[in-house]
Amino acid sequence: MTMGRVELRSMRAHEVGDVARLHRLMFPSNVASRFGPRLVHRYVDTFRSSPGAVALVAERDGALSGYLLGVTRTDRHRAFVRPRRGGLILVALPRMPRNAWFILKVLRRRLARRSSPQAQTDGPGPLAVLSHLATREDARGCGIGGDLVMFFELEALKQGAVTGYLATDDQPAGAARFYEGLEWHLDRHDRTADGRVLRIYRKTLAP
Repeated sequence: MTMGRVELRSMRAHEVGDVARLHRLMFPSNVASRFGPRLVHRYVDTFRSSPGAVALVAERDGALSGYLLGVTRTDRHRAFVRPRRGGLILVALPRMPRNAWFILKVLRRRLARRSSPQAQTDGPGPLAVLSHLATREDARGCGIGGDLVMFFELEALKQGAVTGYLATDDQPAGAARFYEGLEWHLDRHDRTADGRVLRIYRKTLAP
């Protein structure tokens, strides 16, 4: 998909490093970012390689301007990631001691979520999850973010997903307003392991 001098397409293998560096810059508190550049590289490449996910990039004048990582079918992506978890843990191992308290909070949070029906992401049919979206500051306001989201929605539909979910910080401006403008609707609020409040958005993808 090309718009003037902006090109939207699937990420190529040699671009994983550039996207991983941008991811660490844009999402420093993300779980993968806490465990260093090697894990972020593997994390990004998982989306590129999985049959149930997409890794999309936007190029403007030949330079990386933004990216999107998303799961187009949660069932297929989980099946792909499950046998690879051991390798991801090995990469993260050197930084586990300094993140021990954070890991404990994540585990406690997940145990609590399993016993809470309200926290379960649910919907009719297969699900998709928009995991990460970022654009460089000098590329904002050009419509790149919205086009990446629409690209993701089309890919999820091709995979058979019916409902999409995403999470963003609980702020009335910025990302929340952006997604509401793309017809994503607030579903509920949630809280991360480190205490941040999130807005969980939902969108029906299939007509």
